[in-house]
Parts: sequence; C-alpha cells; structure tokens
Amino acid sequence: ETYSTEANNSTETNSTVSISVASTASSKRTDFFDEVMADLTNVRYVIFGFGCGLSLSLGILFLIIIQLPGLLSLMVWSMIFAIDFSLVAAAYYAKDVSVRWAASSTRSGNEAAALFIVHYVLYGLAGLWLMTVLFLRKRIVLAISCVREAAKAIASMPVITLFPVIQVLGLVAFSVVWGVYMAFLASSGEVVASCLCPVTNETLSSTLVESVESNDDDSCDDDCLTHKDFVYSRNTKYAGWYLLFTWFWTSQFIVAVGQLVVALSISLWYFSRNRNLVKNATFFRAVCLVSFYHLGTAAFGSLIIAIVKTIRAILTYIQKKAAKSKLRVAVVILSILKCLLWCVEKCLKFINKQAYIQTAIFGYSFCKASRMGFFLILRNVLRISAVSVVSQIVLFIGKVFITVASAVGGYYYLDIHFGDELNYLMVPTLLIGIAAYAVAEMFNEVFGMAISTILQCFVADEELFEDTEERFAPGSLAGAIDSTQKKYKTKKKVSVESS
Repeated sequence: ETYSTEANNSTETNSTVSISVASTASSKRTDFFDEVMADLTNVRYVIFGFGCGLSLSLGILFLIIIQLPGLLSLMVWSMIFAIDFSLVAAAYYAKDVSVRWAASSTRSGNEAAALFIVHYVLYGLAGLWLMTVLFLRKRIVLAISCVREAAKAIASMPVITLFPVIQVLGLVAFSVVWGVYMAFLASSGEVVASCLCPVTNETLSSTLVESVESNDDDSCDDDCLTHKDFVYSRNTKYAGWYLLFTWFWTSQFIVAVGQLVVALSISLWYFSRNRNLVKNATFFRAVCLVSFYHLGTAAFGSLIIAIVKTIRAILTYIQKKAAKSKLRVAVVILSILKCLLWCVEKCLKFINKQAYIQTAIFGYSFCKASRMGFFLILRNVLRISAVSVVSQIVLFIGKVFITVASAVGGYYYLDIHFGDELNYLMVPTLLIGIAAYAVAEMFNEVFGMAISTILQCFVADEELFEDTEERFAPGSLAGAIDSTQKKYKTKKKVSVESS
C-alpha cells in the first residue's frame, strides 16, 4: 500500500509538472504574440511608409539610374558574362571533385564518373551560352535600348506606377462581393449525418471505418461517431462552377485592362515628336481611351484565359474524384492534360499581351490584333528573345534593389528611432521587406509591359517608315537597326531586280 501510494503521488507530481510546462509554453507563445502586435501597432506608419512609399520612390529612382550613360549596358553585359563564368567555374569544380572522388575509397567509381560527365555538360552549356550571346549581340544592344527608352517613358509619367494599386483595390472590391455570394452558396447545401463505426477486418487484422448514412443523430451506436456533411444539388454545383468562372474572368479582365492602359500610354509617348510634352496627362488620356474604346478587347482576351482556367479547375476536380476511387491511370492522364492546358494558358497569355500592344498602337480589334501580334513574333523572334533575356535581368536587379534597399533603410530607421521601444526589431523589418517585394512585383509588371511595348513600337516604326528621318525612334533606338533586317531587304531588292 505504501508503494502504491508513493507511485500515485509520483504520477500526480509528473502530471502537475507536465501541466505546468504546457501552461508556461502557452504563456510564452501568448506573450510573444502580444509583444509582436504591440510592436506592429507602434510602428505601423513606418512599415507602410518604408514598405510602400519608399519602395515606390526607389522604383522611380531605379528608372533614373539606369538612364545614366553606359550604366545599363554595364549591368546587362556583366550579368550575361557572369552567367557564363559561373558555368565554367561550376564545370572546373565538378572536374576537381570527380578527380578527388576517383582517388578516394569512400566514393564509388560510378559517382566519380557521373560527376566527370557533368563537368563536360557544364562546359558545353557555357560554350552554347557564349555562342548564343555572340549571335544575338546586336539584338541585345537593341534590347538594352528598349529598356532604356521604357525607363524614360515611365519616368515621364510616374503616375503610371500607381495604376497596379488601383487594380488591386478593384480586385479586392470584387472579391468582397464574390465572397458573399460564395458564402451564401456554400451554406445552401443540405446537412446529412452519417455514422463512422469501427469494423474489424480479420484478413488484414486491422480496424477499418465504415460510414453509414443516417438522418437521425441519435441512431448511431455508442462505439460510433456522428459525422455531418453538406450535400449539394446539381444546380448548386453548377452555380459554384459559374461563380468560379466569374472569378477567373473578372480577375483576368482587370489584368488585361492594366496591360492595355500601360501599352497605350507608352505607345502615345513613343509616337510623339516632342516627348518633353508627355506628362501624367498622357496616362489619364490613355485611361479614357481604353475605357471608351477597348474594354471589349480586354473582355474577349480575358474570356479565353478564363475558359482555359475553368477547364483546368474541372480537370482538377475530376482528378481528385479519380484519386479517391484509386483509378491511377485516369489520374496520370488527367495530370498530363492539366500540364498541357497550363502550357496552352501561358502561350495564350503571351499572345494576348502582344495583341493588347497591337491594339494600343493600331486600334485593332482583338482577333486581328492577335493575328498581327502572332506574325510579328514570327518575324522578330530573335529580337523578342533578346529583349526577354535583357528585361528579365534588369527586372531582377530592380526587384532586388527595391526590396533590399527598403528593408535596410527601414531597419536602420527603426533601430535609431524605436530601438529601445521595440521588443523584436526583425519582425517589422521583415514586414517592410514583404511589402517592398509586393510593390517591386507591381512595378516590374508595369516596367515589363513598357519594354515589350517599346519593342513593338520600334518594329512598327521600322516597318511603316522606310526613311530613317521620318521615324519616331529616339536616338538610342535609331542606331540599333538590326543588320539581319538590312540583309533581308538587300536580298529582297536583288531578287526583285533579277526577276
């Protein structure tokens, strides 16, 4: 009895200690949450100012910096050759490691041989990258000029960088209304109760669960659990798919309107003889033109993307049903179809983007703009490839610059002015970095669209005006006429004369 009493006392003591530890851990978590919320409340305006205000100002500053003579070219060519140098360095390192592995007894010969083959592959990729750069060197020069002119265009209309904020607010307003409808629809199902009862399977020697439908909550046995679920009618499911389709269509419509506004603003800047007169008023003029004349184009283009997204969502739903039924072949086939539709969606978005630019330049309808944009891509595939590579490099540098500079500036400001008042300095700094990254993404969306628009404006300018003096191309673009175009025109002239 004495031993039993001591054991019970020991058990009670251990239980008390565990409860005390759990309560202490819970108290620490609560204290941490309260301290973080207090810090965020104290510096909320600093987070907003550095995360949104400073990051947007840094974006404009970045546009001004890359217009400095030679700086943009130095940045782009440095990154291009840095990629080649990285491949060569990785190949050399792989060869060195493979030699050491071959001489070591801890590594197998197959690993050393595989790594030795990898070093040849890396050398091959480095050579291929170098040859590609040499082949596209003139087009890269053209791409750098397009980036520089796009920066000038946005810098002359800085209010254009705020348009993504308006798009986000519009999407949020639609999401609120859409969420209310979805909530009513989700609650319109019929509640059906079912019993989850344990069943012993003697063959597998394990306990399974059998679901028995029941309309009475009290009809389940003592060993069973009552599970309630919503069951929706066919019309309710159709309504849910319709609401999902409206979400896809509206969100893509908002994106399309933004692309059209940016493209039209940049094209108005490009085809202006006196660009010094192009200010923020040009952007508002572009907004009016899109609102009165081109909303149908945006609606048609976004409709196509919404249809593809809806089909992908339906395939995902069917795939989950097939996975529950353990139909592995059907799951694999549906996965392949989803991947194909994803590729189709990406291609359609790219063609839509070119179509919106064609609409902004020439005022075409969506179908004609898509056709003209597609053939423009075929005629200038190398130029577009070079512009894509250069723009990605510049946009990446700009994103890193805006995010890091905003976060570092916010950290030092908080440390100097609120260092003694804050419990955790890194949490507000992290939020500043996240906000700055979101602003940089929106800024890059505008900048990337501006670069693509400048390229198409240049191509249209080149094809419409044979005389270089009649062209609208600025000085940096005027001298970037690709030699392949000249050779093509010379061959065409020779063939005409010979015929």
